[in-house]
Amino acid sequence: MKKKLLAIIAAMSMAVAFALPAFAAGGISAQEQELLNKFKAGVVVDGKTITPPQKYIAQAENYLKNDDLTADEISKVSATIDKVYSTMKDEGITSLSELKASSSYNSLLSEVKNVASSLGYTVSVGANGFTVTTPGGSTVGGGSSIKPNQTGVDMTATVVSVIALVAVLSGSAVVIGKKNLLAE
Repeated sequence: MKKKLLAIIAAMSMAVAFALPAFAAGGISAQEQELLNKFKAGVVVDGKTITPPQKYIAQAENYLKNDDLTADEISKVSATIDKVYSTMKDEGITSLSELKASSSYNSLLSEVKNVASSLGYTVSVGANGFTVTTPGGSTVGGGSSIKPNQTGVDMTATVVSVIALVAVLSGSAVVIGKKNLLAE
């Protein structure tokens, strides 16, 4: 009886010790990576490479890690990036402030809003830049940064299990002691 009880306790302890759930952010597909690379690369205007601000690149990367785009969606976004970069090159625009002041700004913004709308998103422009909102109402890009999803090991389940195991073992020890079950 003593050996069986110790074997059960050892098995329960091992099960709890190896219970380490892990969470990982989704990956970026090859097509999404190409789109991200195009966005990161920017455009060369008069020998100067103009790239999006780092916060927008990070937000795009975080979004693509967590949500998958279809080939059609990638194509639409890619065509819009091409159009914005082409307009910047043709008009000699070297900064976002110059882009906002250009005669093409409203038509480009309208195109960006149309592409976003076709994907189910809303784009709005405010004092802090632009904001992209998902159909569910959460912000995926814009003036404020995105909180990335948690990744790595989550020890919560293990800690709760260990506490429960200690409580069960303590209770078992009291019962074993009172009933004198381990006496030979």
